[in-house]
Amino acid sequence: MYMEQIRINDDMLYPNFDGLDTRTLIGEPLHLAKGYMSVSYDSEGFYALRGKIINDKLVILDAYYEKRSTDVPYLDVISFLRSYVPTNEPMAIVGNYKAVMKSVFIDLDNTDVETLVAWNADTFTNVPEGTYDYEFFTRHIPGSQNEGLLYIVGLRKDDLYEVSSALDVAESRIKIIDYWPAPALYIYPYRNGVVLGNVEEGILNLYGWWNGGFICHKQCDLQIKLILDNLKQIEEEFYKYGIEEIQSLVIYNKGSIDDEELLIDLDAICQEYGEIGKLPIIYKNGTEQLVRDESLPWMITLGLLMVLIILLSARKRIRLT
Repeated sequence: MYMEQIRINDDMLYPNFDGLDTRTLIGEPLHLAKGYMSVSYDSEGFYALRGKIINDKLVILDAYYEKRSTDVPYLDVISFLRSYVPTNEPMAIVGNYKAVMKSVFIDLDNTDVETLVAWNADTFTNVPEGTYDYEFFTRHIPGSQNEGLLYIVGLRKDDLYEVSSALDVAESRIKIIDYWPAPALYIYPYRNGVVLGNVEEGILNLYGWWNGGFICHKQCDLQIKLILDNLKQIEEEFYKYGIEEIQSLVIYNKGSIDDEELLIDLDAICQEYGEIGKLPIIYKNGTEQLVRDESLPWMITLGLLMVLIILLSARKRIRLT
């Protein structure tokens, strides 16, 4: 959900991180440098990053983690933001709220998309009428004349009200409220034909993405045959959009699995499909010790920082320095 009705598209200005050279990072003390904040939270805790572009390079200046102190997000969000997020820094936030996501084929030339979503979003997503707020964007189907895909994302109004109210009380300079786990895509150089997986409480969730939009979600037990069957189903979905096979598979939180044989098999599956490399990032002040590649919440927080930078650079059309 993008506040100020700003939608993040792949054709927006993207920071250039080529030619990294940490020796050029000199000047003001990094921990005092004004930056851009991203915050994510789940049932376990809060994850936050401060970063900025220095000499055309993304630099992570600070990282924070704090365990949840209550089971009331409203109170915890206020407490965390007041402790760690300056009110003068642009911020993006995402909570592990349930999001409903739906993709619909449409005729781009003959469809009033806003009207279609306004009247049919609840039906498309199969939720009680009037309980969700929605955002959407469209993509053209390659090779077709005017066929496109409409992506619809919804968050419960009660959840949005809770986090928005907390942001107001904390006087945060909020720019984006996003949906879980989409921001994780933005730590990668491309977002087409990618499958993100996450192991949680003995269950594997698999999310398939096409052109930066969610198209399918599969969930299965941690059994290799079931995992392969679900990946095959996702690949069949990709084929509808002109992608012949999964381009990359990344599975987070594998460290929670005790079965060593299963871990070996999962690693082999990821290697077979290909694991996409992340965009280069410079970590300062020991932040790399806290930001773990294995952790989906941290990768979501990192990706959300990317989204915020893309938003502001596209809006201003200048470097964020």
